[in-house]
Amino acid sequence: MAIVIASRVTVLQLHILSRFSGHYSLLFLYIIVLCRRQRQGAALPGVSF
Repeated sequence: MAIVIASRVTVLQLHILSRFSGHYSLLFLYIIVLCRRQRQGAALPGVSF
């Protein structure tokens, strides 16, 4: 439940960042991918970028 809410907030932040700069949005998307890979292993709830 909390992961779904956190992912929605992340998508919203990504949309806002994409308006400012495409390079930052790509960087942000790369960080999201790394976070999802870490969630498969050891998940840290409450950590947001």
